[in-house]
Amino acid sequence: MVQGISPYQVTHALRAIRLEKNLSESRLSSITQFQISSISFRESNRYQSYPTLSTLEIYCNAYTISIAEFLQRAAQFQTEGEQYAVSF
Repeated sequence: MVQGISPYQVTHALRAIRLEKNLSESRLSSITQFQISSISFRESNRYQSYPTLSTLEIYCNAYTISIAEFLQRAAQFQTEGEQYAVSF
């Protein structure tokens, strides 16, 4: 984990912020030079690792946010296990 943030939270933040910025995968690909398939994979539940710092910087530049802001946003997402937890 990076500062208590799981890969699950990173993938969900990548997608949520992209959608909030009204960026299609195609448009983000144009801005970042990442292949659409890479963007799609990084936003999927199958992606179980962290992007490199340089990759994260490219995303944050495209989203016009700081890495600190991205990490704050990612921390807001529940981890996969918490999402399905039930309280009694």
